[in-house]
Amino acid sequence: VVQPGNASAGASIPGPATVTVQDSFGNTVTDSTAPITISIGTNPAGGILSGTTTKNALAGAASFADLSISNGGNGYTLAASSSGLTGGTTQVFNIYPVVPVPSITSVSPTSGAVGASITITGSNFGAAQGNGIVAFNGTSATPANWSATSIAVPVPTGASTGNVVVNTSGGASNGVSFTVLPTPAITSLSPASGAVGVSITITGTGFGAAQGASTVTFNGTQASPASWSDSQIVLSVPSGATTGNVVVHASGVDSNGANFTVITPPVITSVSPNSGAAGTQVTITGSNFGSTQGSSTVSFNGTTVTPASWSVTRVVGLVPTGATTGSVVVTVGGVASNGLNFTVITYPVISSVSPNSGVAGTQVMIAGSGFGATQGSGSVWLGTAPGQVVSWSDGQVMATVASGSNSGSAQILQNGVWSNSMPFTISNPRITSITPDRGFPGTVVTIQGTGFGSSQESGIAWIGGTNASASSWSETQVSAIVAASAVSGIVKIQQNGVWSNAVTFTVPSASVTLSPNVLSMVVGDTRSLQALNANYQPVAGLTWTSSDTAILTLSAGDPPVLTAVAPGNVTVFAGDASADVTVYPGALPVGTVLWSIPGNGSRVSGIYPAVPSSSGVADVFATEDDGTVLAVTADGEVAWTTNVGTDFWNFLPDFQGGLVVYNINNSTFYKLDGLTGQAYPAYQPSQGVAWASIGPPAIHIDGTIFTSDYTCTNADCSNSAGWLVGIDPSSGTSKFRAPTANSTGHVTSTSNDFDAFGNPWCSPLGSQT
Repeated sequence: VVQPGNASAGASIPGPATVTVQDSFGNTVTDSTAPITISIGTNPAGGILSGTTTKNALAGAASFADLSISNGGNGYTLAASSSGLTGGTTQVFNIYPVVPVPSITSVSPTSGAVGASITITGSNFGAAQGNGIVAFNGTSATPANWSATSIAVPVPTGASTGNVVVNTSGGASNGVSFTVLPTPAITSLSPASGAVGVSITITGTGFGAAQGASTVTFNGTQASPASWSDSQIVLSVPSGATTGNVVVHASGVDSNGANFTVITPPVITSVSPNSGAAGTQVTITGSNFGSTQGSSTVSFNGTTVTPASWSVTRVVGLVPTGATTGSVVVTVGGVASNGLNFTVITYPVISSVSPNSGVAGTQVMIAGSGFGATQGSGSVWLGTAPGQVVSWSDGQVMATVASGSNSGSAQILQNGVWSNSMPFTISNPRITSITPDRGFPGTVVTIQGTGFGSSQESGIAWIGGTNASASSWSETQVSAIVAASAVSGIVKIQQNGVWSNAVTFTVPSASVTLSPNVLSMVVGDTRSLQALNANYQPVAGLTWTSSDTAILTLSAGDPPVLTAVAPGNVTVFAGDASADVTVYPGALPVGTVLWSIPGNGSRVSGIYPAVPSSSGVADVFATEDDGTVLAVTADGEVAWTTNVGTDFWNFLPDFQGGLVVYNINNSTFYKLDGLTGQAYPAYQPSQGVAWASIGPPAIHIDGTIFTSDYTCTNADCSNSAGWLVGIDPSSGTSKFRAPTANSTGHVTSTSNDFDAFGNPWCSPLGSQT
C-alpha cells in the first residue's frame, strides 16, 4: 500500500514499505496473519538488504520500517512473498551512496607564495571535484587536479596564512596550517653582463632566508648560488648560459625576470714578442676584444698597461714599468681572457766597477743587479772590446780585459738589453813618436806616448828586433839605447804583458828591410812578407825564422808563407831585418793597424788611392820626399817602385790602374804604368813662345788627361791664347786642342799660397783671373 522512498545507503528506507494481503478482487483480507517476506527485487548496485525482512500480517497488512540497503544505486525495487500467495513488487526507488567526510593528511609544501602549486594529500575527496572546494584560510582556490586522495592547487590571490580545508558533499575536512609567503622580486643584477664564471649579485625581496629548494636560472640554465639571503643572492654565471632573463624561483613561484647579457670571453692567441723590457711594444692578437677599449683592460702579470691601439682582434701596448714575468691578460666587460706568458727582461744595472782601469788581462769586478743568474747569451764590455768572463751571477760579473781593447766604458749586455755604462780606462801603452827614427847601435832613442807606466818594472823597450836597455822610464816617455844586435825593424813598448803599437825604426847598416814590417793576423790566416833592399828590390837567399812557432809558423819557401796558429805576438827575422806580427783570436779589434811598411827615411809625402783595374796592381800609391813612388797592394806588399825626382809634383790616379804625374814647375804631364811603374812620354805646353803654362789635370774614365794650355807670344803677354787639351797618356801627345774664347789677358800671382793639389792661388786683376 505504501511504496518505499529514496534513501541513503545504510539508512532506513522511508515509507515505510507496507504490504497487504488481498483477494482476487483487490480487497484486503483483514483476517490474514500470513507471514510476509521482503527482499531486494531489482538490485543495480549489489546492495544488501538489512532489517526485519519477515513479518506476520496484522489485519491483513505488514509494515517494514527498519529496512536499509548497503550500496547506493538507482532503480532498486523490493519484492514481497508469502507461501501460497502471489508475490508483489514495489515501485523503483534510489539508494544514494553515502559520502564520507574528507580528511587531509598533509599539505606540501606547507608554505608558499601566491601562485605556488600545493599538493593536498588525504582521503574521501571524491573521484572528481564536483562541487568540492579548497579554501586557504577562507579564500577559495581553483584546483588544477582532483582525485580521491590528492588535490593539486595553486595558492589563490588574496590568500593569507591559516588553515587549508577541503569541502565536499561529505562535509568539511580537518584544517592543515599553511603559511603564505611574499612573492620573490628582483630589483637589480650586478653586473648586468659577463662571461661564464663571472660572479653576479642578485638583489631583491622575498628570496627566503635560505635557499632550500629554491633555484636561480639564466635564460633557463640553472646556476649554483654561493650565498643566499632573503634580499641577496651571489652566484656565478653557469656554463651554457645564454643572454636572457635571470629568474629566482622561490616560495614555489618565479620572480620577475631581469635581463642579463652573457659575454663571449676574450681569447688571446699570441703575444709578440713574448719577452722584453719595460717600454717594449707588444702586439696581442686574438678575438672578442671589442671594437674599442671602453672599460676593458690589459695587464702584464697584474700590472695594467695603457694600450696605444685597440680593435676586436688586436691590442698594441708598451710593457708597463713595474711589470714582472707572468701572464698577459685582456679583460673585457669584467671577463678575463686566457693568459699567455710574457717574460719581462730586467735592465741590468751597474753600480760599481773595480778597478775602473787596467790593461789587457786585468781582472775586473762589475757589481750591480739584473745581470741574470747565469751568463746565457750575456756579455761584458770592457773598454772597446768584450771582456773574457770569469764568473757570472745576477749581482756580480768577473771578467778580464781583452787584448787590443782601448779606453771606453764598462757595460753588461743581457738578453739583448744593455746596462748603464761606466767609464773604463785601458792603460795600454801607445807610441805617438820616436826620435830619431833611425840610428846605429848605441843611439839613444826617445819614445813618446802614453801608458808606459810610471816606472819600468816588467816593461820592455823593443828596438830593431831585440830588447833595448832603458836609460829612463815614465808614463809618457822612455829613453832606450839601440842594442848592438839591433836590425832595421820596429820600436814598441811592452808593459804589464801588453805590447804597444809598432813604429818603424831603421838601423842604417841594414841592407834589407821586411815589408810589411808590422802585420796583424787572426788565427788561421796566411800571409807573406817581402825582403827588400834599399831600392825596394826583392832580396832572396835569406834565412827566415819565427820567434815563436807556437804562434806563427813559416813555410820553407823564400819568402815563406806565414800561418797564424795561436793568439800572441812574434818577431819574424830575415837576415838582419825583422817584422812584428800580432795574432788575434778572432775578428780584429776596431782601430787595429792591419799592416805597416817602412819608408826610406825621407818622409812619406802622400798616399793616393788607386782605381782598381786589370791594367794595374796597386791598391794605393805612396810617395816620399826624395821622389820615390811605391805601388802598394792591399796586403802591404810593394808591387813596384820608381823615382820621379824632387821637383814639385802633383799626383792623380788614372782609371787604368796607373798614376798621372804633374810637374808644377815645368808644366809637364806623364803617366806611370799601373803594372810596371814605367813612365810614358810626357806632354809639354806650346814651344817657341815667350811664356806657356798648363793647368791642373782632370782625368776621363778612358784615361784621357784633360788640361788647359795657356801661351803668351810676347813678353808682356799682351798677345795670348788658351786651349782645352785632351792628352793621350800613352804617347804624351794631344788628341785635340779646342781654343777657348775670351782667354787674352794677364794675371799676376799675389800669394805664395797653394791649394791641395799644389796649384798657386791667384787674385783677380781687372775682370780676369
